[in-house]
Amino acid sequence: MWIHIGSFFIAIISIFMVVLSFPLTQLIYTYVLQITYNVNLNQLTIFIIMGIAADDIFVFCDAWKQSGAYNLISFSYERRMAYAFRRAQKSIFVTSTTTCVAFAANGFSDQVPIRAFGIFASVIVPVNYIMVILMMPSAMMIYERDVKNCLPNALKRLRGVKDNEK
Repeated sequence: MWIHIGSFFIAIISIFMVVLSFPLTQLIYTYVLQITYNVNLNQLTIFIIMGIAADDIFVFCDAWKQSGAYNLISFSYERRMAYAFRRAQKSIFVTSTTTCVAFAANGFSDQVPIRAFGIFASVIVPVNYIMVILMMPSAMMIYERDVKNCLPNALKRLRGVKDNEK
């Protein structure tokens, strides 16, 4: 993810979103849906949700990059974000909804472990969607405004200090 997006900061935020999806899903699964049956199969959703989250984040980041190509909005972070958000959230919503429905179909299984897994997976997918939609715009703005140029400027300052010491 770091290599594709080109940002260690966004990659760390992405991992944080995936990790945070699990306790939120467990709260919904246990207390809202009142399902007490936990199967080890639920732990395998980490691989599923990592793939889904990576796809969602790539879609959002690509929409952000595309927004910089439009001269009418490229001068304003706010306009770029509005464009990227509108563009990305539709695609992310469709893919998340279809995946959620596919997992929810497992909820009709006669096998209890499969049913529990299907319900858990169908809850974690929309939780991840909500986290991406809520956190990625903020993370992207923080990255663009504060983090992106921080390291190069710090390196320039260090080089300047070394040049002055000679």
